[in-house]
Amino acid sequence: MADARRLAWLPRLLLPAAAIVLLPALLGGYWLKAWLAAVIYALAASGVALLQARLGLVHLGQVALMGVGGWVCLRLWHATGWPFEACLLAATLAAAAAGLLVGLPALWLRGLAFSLTTLMAAGAFAVAVTALQFPNGGAGGLAGYGFGTVPMARPALAPDDAALLRYAALGLWACLALQQALLRSASGRAWALMRQSEAAARMAGVAVGPRKLQALALAGAVAGMAGSLLAAMLGTLDPRSFAASESIVLLAVALIGGTQSPLGILLAGLLHRVLPALLDTAGLDAQLATLLFGLGLMHALATAPGGLAGQWAHAWQSLRARRAPPP
Repeated sequence: MADARRLAWLPRLLLPAAAIVLLPALLGGYWLKAWLAAVIYALAASGVALLQARLGLVHLGQVALMGVGGWVCLRLWHATGWPFEACLLAATLAAAAAGLLVGLPALWLRGLAFSLTTLMAAGAFAVAVTALQFPNGGAGGLAGYGFGTVPMARPALAPDDAALLRYAALGLWACLALQQALLRSASGRAWALMRQSEAAARMAGVAVGPRKLQALALAGAVAGMAGSLLAAMLGTLDPRSFAASESIVLLAVALIGGTQSPLGILLAGLLHRVLPALLDTAGLDAQLATLLFGLGLMHALATAPGGLAGQWAHAWQSLRARRAPPP
């Protein structure tokens, strides 16, 4: 029994590893891009899920933080020619700092007030980036924007879409593993207590403010990584991709997929990017996905607080219980 418990982690490691290695080889060009975008947005959704499931904070500025990371990554690459990994690290840190700045009201606000504050910050970013544009190698200035578009080069380790999908999937797997490790640590225990009652957490000796800021910085960091990978995928970025409404959609798909498990986070990315691609392939308007998201969100809020991943886990446990021999 002890040996079986020690090996219980093995499928959790081998299945993602096999998917990272084999899946890109099985996909065509169109679906490679769809799955790559899904993995990138799943990375951003992991930050939304962390804040919502562990702290009860509804963050509506996550896509704007993706834009911050993408902007910094593009600016540094065009200005310095650094390797992508160096630009990625700087963009991650910049987005984490922006996440702290945007999330500071969480020290005093909760619920609708906090959500509206982050939504207004996302709207302000959309206005600013529309005026500045994303850097594309243009001459001088803060943005470095000109008429001649110079796409950012792919990472040396990921020169094509298949390699970049593996690159992004490995990053997603590492971030999810880090989050799961944090949830089992003192940080996770503090977040769980804070979600139940901040007053009780303070009485138990939890430093509520720093713990909140830790989660907000982590959510900003993963958003910055996602924005940098999106810039690597596309070569440049468009301000229209970072509208404030996109953060609402990202929150919706995170709730539909399930914010309390890695599977739910992956489902959020697939819903966000692969479902519209499926509708388009079937000859339907991809905007129909928005209607489906609305219906799915109603279902999740009314009957499935754990999202699709939670429902599937419950169904699997019920099936195992029925198949188990009677005592």
